[in-house]
Amino acid sequence: MQGNSYVYETFLWPYVAKHKSDIDRNLQQLRTRAWDLVFYYQ
Repeated sequence: MQGNSYVYETFLWPYVAKHKSDIDRNLQQLRTRAWDLVFYYQ
């Protein structure tokens, strides 16, 4: 389990922290597009 923590803290977390606003914005756009498709194909 310690190996997972090391990889997360060393590699993944710094990337996520640096790009958090971009990730959040892209997820919101994806969510909006998904709902648009749901309503379009009903």
